[in-house]
Amino acid sequence: MSEVEWMEIFSENLQEIMQERGYSQKRLADESGLDQGTISRYLNHKQMPSVRAIVNIVWCLGCNYEELMDFGDMID
Repeated sequence: MSEVEWMEIFSENLQEIMQERGYSQKRLADESGLDQGTISRYLNHKQMPSVRAIVNIVWCLGCNYEELMDFGDMID
C-alpha cells in the first residue's frame, strides 16, 4: 500500500467517525489541540498525521486506533 492510499483510507475513516459522533473540524481541532487547518489537510489527503495527532484524535473521538487506521497492509 502506498502512502497516498494510506492517507485516503485514514481520511475516509476519520470523516466517517467524525460524522457518526457529530464532530466538526473546529470541534475536533479545539478538543485535540490540533489546528483546524491540520484537520482539514488530513480530511483532504494532503498531510499524514503524526503519532501525537493520531493519539489525540482517537482520545477525543472515543474510538480505538483500529477504527481509524484499519488498513490491512503495510505502507510501501
